[in-house]
Amino acid sequence: MQRMEPTFLEESRRLEFASQALSLRFPEGNEGLHAEQVLEPRRREDAACSLWATYNVCQEALLQGGLRRRSPKGRLVRTRPIRAIRENVRINSALWDMAVALAA
Repeated sequence: MQRMEPTFLEESRRLEFASQALSLRFPEGNEGLHAEQVLEPRRREDAACSLWATYNVCQEALLQGGLRRRSPKGRLVRTRPIRAIRENVRINSALWDMAVALAA
């Protein structure tokens, strides 16, 4: 965390991180979801462009769900939260590894 907090990410790097995070959560395809949605902070404290804030925003968006998209039939739907412990650990571990690689 101490290395991630002072690490500033340009918008293109933040979008790339969020895009990779989406592919972790939806490996079969994330149709209708965009990296910009994942980067929308839910708390005022997460509005920074640091690696730590980006990691936290992506983690919360993917695990808590609530991302809006259109279904193939055109209905507005929201992603569901992750409830399975194994899936939670898988996504958290992969996100952490991505963040550590960027901090190095």
